[in-house]
Amino acid sequence: MKKPIYKKWWIWLIAFFAILVIFGAATGINQAQEDIEEAETEEKEDTQENEAEEETPTDLSREEEIQEVVQGILDEDIKNTEVREIKVNENLGLEDGSYIVLPHLTWEVSNKAKTTREMLEQYSDHLAAKLADETDISEVTIFWEVPYHLEDSNAAKFSYTREDDKMMVDEAWYDTVIKE
Repeated sequence: MKKPIYKKWWIWLIAFFAILVIFGAATGINQAQEDIEEAETEEKEDTQENEAEEETPTDLSREEEIQEVVQGILDEDIKNTEVREIKVNENLGLEDGSYIVLPHLTWEVSNKAKTTREMLEQYSDHLAAKLADETDISEVTIFWEVPYHLEDSNAAKFSYTREDDKMMVDEAWYDTVIKE
């Protein structure tokens, strides 16, 4: 005599797995719906935050705007350089509303004195040329520290003055450790 189908062990095993699959699918659908709702909520919050940020005017002074421009140029174009400080002062000598920019930088590369000197000059010229696009900057003086050659003191200084739409070198000074 044959056993009824519900008394066979493999039927119960199939039924058990079928229940697991159904339960897992139901849970997965609920989880997927929760994930979609959560993503929509986050998107709405982000949109509201962005709208709030766009409505808030930036109250940066011109000095702070210039500092951000200098920092942007350094971040994008000038490598292996640490910014110690960026000072921006009104040029009271000219009384025309222009500014003097005084970046204090540290070059973090261990090179020979000649290579260091050439790189500092190249980087300084590049920064001054980029700052020439800001028409209200009349002077730029860049101070460089190079710890590999001279610890805790300026190793070089480059001064530039605006002439028409360009920055022209006024002075280039090197400490004796990197001077020819």
